[in-house]
Amino acid sequence: MKMNKQKLNRIKTKMLLKGIGKKGMMDDLFDFFFTLAASVFLLLFIGAALRGGIESSNQQSLNEVADFKQIDSAINNLRVLLNEGTNLETIDIDEMVRNSQVLGGYTITTCYDYIKDIDCTPDPIGVGPCIWVNDKCLISLVMV
Repeated sequence: MKMNKQKLNRIKTKMLLKGIGKKGMMDDLFDFFFTLAASVFLLLFIGAALRGGIESSNQQSLNEVADFKQIDSAINNLRVLLNEGTNLETIDIDEMVRNSQVLGGYTITTCYDYIKDIDCTPDPIGVGPCIWVNDKCLISLVMV
C-alpha cells in the first residue's frame, strides 16, 4: 500500500503542477499583451510629442530665415544708395529696414528699389511719394 500512496501522491503532485502551469502561462500571456499594449501607446504619445515640437521648430526657423533675408536685402538696398552718394546720416536706417517689404520677389526699402513703372507711381508699399523718370523710380519732391 505504501507504493500506492506514493504513486497517488506523485499523480496528485503532477496534476497540481499541470494546473498551476496553465494558470501561470495565462498570467504570463496577459502580462505580455498588457506590456505590448502599454508600449504601443507610449511610443505613439512620444512620437506625437516629438513631431509637434519639430514642426514648431521648423516653422520658427523658416520665419527667422525670411526675416533675415528681408533685412539683408534692405541693407543691401541702402548700401546701393550710399554708393550712389546719398547722405544717409539724416535718414533713420532702422525704421527704413523695419518698414521694407517684399513686392514681386524684390525687397522695397526706398523709391529707388522699384523696377517697374506700374509699381513706382502708385507706390503700394508706401515708402514715399515716388515718380517714374527716365526709366528709374525716384523720390518725388512734390507730393503727388
